[in-house]
Amino acid sequence: MRRVGLIAYWYPPRQAAGALRAAALARYLPAFGWEPVVVTVRPRSSLHLPPGEPVRDDVPPPALATTDRAWHALAAAAVEALRGSEALETIKTENALAGRRPHTRAAHWVYRHWLSFPDDAWPWLVDRRSVARVFAAHGVDAIVSTSPPPTAHLVAAAAARRLQVPWVADYRDPWSQRSAWRRAWPLAGVEARLERHTLSQAAHVVTVSAPIADNLRTLLGRPVTVVPNGYDPVDREIAAVDPLPIAADRFTVVHTGTLTNGSRDPALLFAALDALVARGDLPIGGLEVWFVGRHLEVARRTAARWPALAPAIHYAGAVPRATALDAQRRATVLVALGSPDAAYDGDVPTKVFEYLDARRPILAIASHQSALAALLDATRGGRVAATAAEAEAALVHWLGRWRLDGRVISSSDPQAIARYERRRLTGEFAQILDRVTSGLLDEAV
Repeated sequence: MRRVGLIAYWYPPRQAAGALRAAALARYLPAFGWEPVVVTVRPRSSLHLPPGEPVRDDVPPPALATTDRAWHALAAAAVEALRGSEALETIKTENALAGRRPHTRAAHWVYRHWLSFPDDAWPWLVDRRSVARVFAAHGVDAIVSTSPPPTAHLVAAAAARRLQVPWVADYRDPWSQRSAWRRAWPLAGVEARLERHTLSQAAHVVTVSAPIADNLRTLLGRPVTVVPNGYDPVDREIAAVDPLPIAADRFTVVHTGTLTNGSRDPALLFAALDALVARGDLPIGGLEVWFVGRHLEVARRTAARWPALAPAIHYAGAVPRATALDAQRRATVLVALGSPDAAYDGDVPTKVFEYLDARRPILAIASHQSALAALLDATRGGRVAATAAEAEAALVHWLGRWRLDGRVISSSDPQAIARYERRRLTGEFAQILDRVTSGLLDEAV
């Protein structure tokens, strides 16, 4: 069996969307003839650690877990040591950006644009020689790095040069072309040049959606293969130890995952639900809206604009993964919060694939030209809304079916959804590794 070095800043036991892709590669690559040699970082605080026990323990342990020197990790460790884990919420990006203190926002702007170049994990570069030595000791035949953070690609490029093995760069999100914000002048141009220079050393480039791939082809001038994110059917077999108290006799709207200001906030959803309640289509006592995950202050601040909905809104915060998956399966409608802005057309929240596996209808806030819209169209998994009126129309449709049967049966296509099983997608990634190690360095797969 050949060996592949896998560089992933986000990796279990951290409970974050970015860790799921790396975990799936590490879990399933051996089935396709590749033994992973994982390099990651040791968590400094409980900020991204799951409450309770991990859902699964079949992920290979890392061969090397370096000290996490990222700025946010150092800050989180200091805050937790001095004030406890409850204080960690105050240092999160979403709270800094949404706060009313100008000096806090200004300090964060300097931190994001100037101190975090190309990201706040750049001190990881100190360990690049240690990473290369570990890969050399294991005799890896190829290297894969998955970003964000982009520093993972810089570490991988250094290791690949030292060992003279092919390197595959995997983008879960863009680097210099990120949709949420662009770096300030003059570092914006420097960042794009650094990205082009670094990626010129990769044997192949992979990303998660067609719009991101198109932008990367333009920036890098080379082929890019799309291997989307997905879901793992094994996860549905794990029972929730402490399920959320979601009512079975109410029209229940559930969102799981991380919220962000502007790009993943529930304003359009709240506007649509408020219209239904105001018109009398849905009594407030028959509605439940659940937010499960991180950065819930985004929802709380937005909900203040629709006080009539307050009795129906519930906030669960970060919960064990099994509890979140259980909440998805018990929802009447699942909500995927994106943005109608075309700049976000490449973004597909990882949770959407779990939603598809839950077989519940999905209301997606996104552009009709987005990768998320294309996914729901291909799987018949739900409806896309770019305006509050469109969201309201979709909810009215499902509400009518719920009144008749007390539930809404999904009309999704199981065969189309099966294309996104993690094991199958890992097989596509293994094909790329097979090709680059055979000397086919830059052909789209």
